[in-house]
Amino acid sequence: MRRSTRLLLLLSLLTGLLVAGMTATPAQAATDPPVVSCEVDYVIAADWGTAHQAMVVVTNTGTVPVWWYVLIRFDPANYPIQVWNAQATAQGNTWLFEPLPWNSPPPLLPGQSASFGIVVAGPPNVPHIEVICRAA
Repeated sequence: MRRSTRLLLLLSLLTGLLVAGMTATPAQAATDPPVVSCEVDYVIAADWGTAHQAMVVVTNTGTVPVWWYVLIRFDPANYPIQVWNAQATAQGNTWLFEPLPWNSPPPLLPGQSASFGIVVAGPPNVPHIEVICRAA
């Protein structure tokens, strides 16, 4: 009787170890692919008739840090006359705006926003604007 109790105890212990070993294996966590996504807003802050001031806000809506650039194509009669918190380069009516290291040190983290301001000659219409972001 004592031998059968030991045998049952040993079998019970081995079964418990096998079951624990099977369930203790860490499950593979489902990983979503990284999302690279940004939004840009052109907010008119002041209107003087012949010129206007705008704030351009870039927001990282993705899941990974990003580098960002903004392209704005102005009407021929409109052009930036002052820019702050960004570096601007023009080619015809298309302007490229890049962040300055002290404004929003790249990369822009998920959920974060960066902004820059411009004073534009011309009426306060919203130009064609595009944000380009890429994973950092």
